[in-house]
Amino acid sequence: MSLNGVIMSLNGVIMSLNRVFMSLNGVIMCLNRVFMSLNGVIMCLNRVFMSLNRVFMSLNGVVMSLNRVIMSLNGVIMSLSGVIMNLNRVFMSLNGVIMCLNGVIMSLNRVFMSLNGVIMCLNRVIMSLNGVIMSLNGVIMCLNRVFMSLNGVIMCLNRVFMSQWSHHVSQ
Repeated sequence: MSLNGVIMSLNGVIMSLNRVFMSLNGVIMCLNRVFMSLNGVIMCLNRVFMSLNRVFMSLNGVVMSLNRVIMSLNGVIMSLSGVIMNLNRVFMSLNGVIMCLNGVIMSLNRVFMSLNGVIMCLNRVIMSLNGVIMSLNGVIMCLNRVFMSLNGVIMCLNRVFMSQWSHHVSQ
């Protein structure tokens, strides 16, 4: 085998390797295109996720705003609850005052009822005394009639004695 045959064989081998490397280069270029397409898909997904992240951040802001509103309403409700509790204490104090006044009024009612009983007893005593006075008045009227009758008798006797006296004097 001559040197020219060896060189031609090496040239054939090199050309075959060149074709292999060109085929591998084509495969690598196809894979590069696939990876570039995947990179585009991943970039699109990244943009989608960034948009979703912005949406979630906006929703988070809305939720935080709602949380602040709810906390403010909670503060208002707690303040109103405190006001209602204070009003409840005021009403309970007023209820206690009213109950004390009711007790005082009931005590005064008992006093007035006792005084009414005393007045009724005094009224009965006065009515009894009135009956006694009316009885005494009847007795006095009877005695007055007796004295008037006695006065009439005395006047009659006086006339008799006067007529007898005048008759005696004329003789």
